Amino acid sequence: MNKLRGSLFLLLYFCHGLGAKEYVCTVQEKIFSLLELPALITAVVFGFLTAAEFRGGMLGRGMKYLAAGFLIMGLNHLHLQLISSFRFDLLFEIFGDWGANIAWFTLLIGSWLLLAAGFAELYRSGKTL
Repeated sequence: MNKLRGSLFLLLYFCHGLGAKEYVCTVQEKIFSLLELPALITAVVFGFLTAAEFRGGMLGRGMKYLAAGFLIMGLNHLHLQLISSFRFDLLFEIFGDWGANIAWFTLLIGSWLLLAAGFAELYRSGKTL
């Protein structure tokens, strides 16, 4: 149990708090990472629009999960851009050091789980066709 706790501590510490604040992006990296945001916004908008057209069911539920996962992923990405470009950590300002690490990690895992649930729903709906 202590090994698990120690591993979780290191993961939280290096994922958000230390790694994101000390890395300095080049101008090219900043431009390319900012170019990802319109693609994420497009995925979120069309994901929710597609889910609304399906009006429920497995396809609609799967698209809602995907859109929500992409929304959280986009917000996380924007948060990391604020840190690397402007040295402003919104989660740190709201939750403090440990709270920011836990919030960021929770949002990251949450986006992965929503995407996995969305793809699973789409897969199941495809099997029933």
